Amino acid sequence: MLNFSRTSHYALRALMYLARSKGRPYIKIEEVARNEDIPRNFLSKIFQMLIKNGMVDSCMGPKGGVKLSADSQRISVADALTVINGRMHQEDCALFGYQRCRELKSCPIQNECQNVRKKIWGKLKKITINKL
Repeated sequence: MLNFSRTSHYALRALMYLARSKGRPYIKIEEVARNEDIPRNFLSKIFQMLIKNGMVDSCMGPKGGVKLSADSQRISVADALTVINGRMHQEDCALFGYQRCRELKSCPIQNECQNVRKKIWGKLKKITINKL
């Protein structure tokens, strides 16, 4: 229904790690990468996107690293996925892989699939990173 990239999975795992580490000072990216089994260079690029969009704060230096931003209570899973993947097209076809489901006039389950996608996306908007 909604296909999420490996980058999305890594981003959510990294954000959950930071949420579990709340109260600690900045956490080294190497620690997150090691404990979540994510390639460090890949994770650094993910954190760049999250920092740029205000979901994560960073600090340079020996005691530096990353931590969830102060607004993390309001960061939804849908928000994080949008930062990583850009605006997701909810009308993409999950069954046949077409880019725009609405172009398939003869699909017998088109409406049902779109309803399910909307419900899933609605749920993802309600789940915050801190709740994960």
